[in-house]
Amino acid sequence: MNIQPNIDEATDMLKEMLDRCPISFSGRTLDIPNKGGIYVLSNKNTNEPLYVGCSQKGIQNRLTDHWAGNCSSDLVEKLVKECPLLKDKNEGKSWIEENVEVRWLTEDEFDMDIKFAEHFAIGVLRPPLNG
Repeated sequence: MNIQPNIDEATDMLKEMLDRCPISFSGRTLDIPNKGGIYVLSNKNTNEPLYVGCSQKGIQNRLTDHWAGNCSSDLVEKLVKECPLLKDKNEGKSWIEENVEVRWLTEDEFDMDIKFAEHFAIGVLRPPLNG
């Protein structure tokens, strides 16, 4: 594994992830692999990146935790705080089901440290829910 990839390698990795066909993000994540890797959640109407994350144990499990609010990055709660039109977490989950999609790359699809890949993607995409 290349610990310090060059910018071109990291840019290619990010482009490959963003070029992937997305799936809708919700509590049902069965189509997402449960391998380590990185992922990006985007607004499917505007293609705006909303959140970038990584998991060393399994993307599927990590996204399920986000959905359930079982981790420090409670995405539904962050979304409700960012959007005054959403009154509570139930409205946040409904909005996410209708408007958010996920793309990912598993760790066996790129040759760099997962945390580096995540930080690079956050730095380039600057998603609002990572703040």
